[in-house]
Amino acid sequence: RPLPSPFLTPIELDHVWWASGSDAVFFLDWDRDRRSVRLVSADPSTGECTVLVEEASEPPIDLNAVYYGRPNVWVGRGRREIIWYSTRSGWGHLYLLDGNGDPIRQLTGGEWVVTDLVRVDEETRTAFFMGTGREPSRDPYYHHLYAVSLDGGAPVLLTPEDAEHGEWPPWVDFSPDGRYFVDRFSRIDQPPRTVLRKSTGELVAQVAGTDVSALLATGWRYPERFTAKAADGQTDQSGMIVLPHDFDPTAKYPVIESIYPGPQATRTPRAFTDVVGESTRCLADLGFVVFTVDGRGTPGRSKTFLEAGYGRSGTAGVLADHVAALTQLATERPYMDLDRVGIYGHSAGGYAAVRAMLEYPEVYRVGVASAGNHDQALTNVTWGERWIGPLPGPGWDTQANRNLAHNLRGKLLLVTGDLDDNVNPAATVQLVDALVAANRDFDLLVLPNRNHDFAGTWGTWNEDPYFTRRRWDYFVEHLMGVPPPRGYRVVAPG
Repeated sequence: RPLPSPFLTPIELDHVWWASGSDAVFFLDWDRDRRSVRLVSADPSTGECTVLVEEASEPPIDLNAVYYGRPNVWVGRGRREIIWYSTRSGWGHLYLLDGNGDPIRQLTGGEWVVTDLVRVDEETRTAFFMGTGREPSRDPYYHHLYAVSLDGGAPVLLTPEDAEHGEWPPWVDFSPDGRYFVDRFSRIDQPPRTVLRKSTGELVAQVAGTDVSALLATGWRYPERFTAKAADGQTDQSGMIVLPHDFDPTAKYPVIESIYPGPQATRTPRAFTDVVGESTRCLADLGFVVFTVDGRGTPGRSKTFLEAGYGRSGTAGVLADHVAALTQLATERPYMDLDRVGIYGHSAGGYAAVRAMLEYPEVYRVGVASAGNHDQALTNVTWGERWIGPLPGPGWDTQANRNLAHNLRGKLLLVTGDLDDNVNPAATVQLVDALVAANRDFDLLVLPNRNHDFAGTWGTWNEDPYFTRRRWDYFVEHLMGVPPPRGYRVVAPG
């Protein structure tokens, strides 16, 4: 049967690849609802297919800690061994199987997460992978590189610094022969360093450091990391606070949350390069305290943590956790003015920003929601049905933002591109119709000839300058209470 391509093609998602000897094609065959997946070997000369591994689960299956990450699946030479990724233990780990898919041993285990299988050395029988949450007393989202023997034994930490190692895959860069790798690491409060290591983790050379003195001389401030309890009073959640460059701890500041609720990605950056140019920094320097938090319903932690939002899309990634974090932050930081709280987000973040204003109108007073998927029934099946369940079914009747349009009390700016190729603009129009029917006041901006990428979930460097200016102005006018300058132009770098 044909492989479905509802969003990206199987090739783009690395769900199809050639065997090392080009004598077979391997592919991952998912059911529509992603509650079962098969690793299949196909003979390119005859088309004959053999199922090597099959796994089924409820809720659905992912083969990486991040939904769009490359599947953590490897097939050895001659199809003698297979490495398979599963969250069956409650945490994402690697399993060694024989060529028929029968178990040999579990390669990793414990209350931490394997995120990415980076490399397998068949000569030394070693698997190299990125993992999070294994090192005690560190940010549970920091990636570290590990090695583990296919013949058993505990994983070995190869990147010991307390920092985020690497960036979006490939994370680290191995030499062609696998004897060395380049390791780049940083934190949001620590500039990047680059070192060369042997594949054993032994430090070979310091390659480069980063001098940020000129940046700091401009008044730029490092963001602050924080931990707060979720709404259950027990679960830790991590986040970031960004303060104005001229911050005065005796003053009162309006607060803005930059939200992305998952469930396929987190919002809070971990590396230094992720925060230079962040949209949060720009807003902070206009005089706001800006924060992000990754509550339950986001990836990178346990299966239980992620699935807290499964089938409950209407909670937008457990919004109660975000309110709980805000309340704790303001208790510890009296400069945060809880009478002036705003929120913004893009795509799923746009959905969440509106949902927050409708579910918690007494908390969030001003919002900017761009390209929001305000009804998951209007998104592709790999999103809505993956996170809510089969349509029709439980959860679908309550998740659309239009159902709560009558709750709007604050100032809301809705933004969409008329050529959005990811989230159908009809989702925004549908919400507009409900707000009109409820006789609610709101603002609407339609950007002609723009697709989904007119705004960035995290940064401003690739955003539409006009949209960026309108978002700044909206918060300055309605949350800070200051008339913004009219008609100025935001000029993109370069």
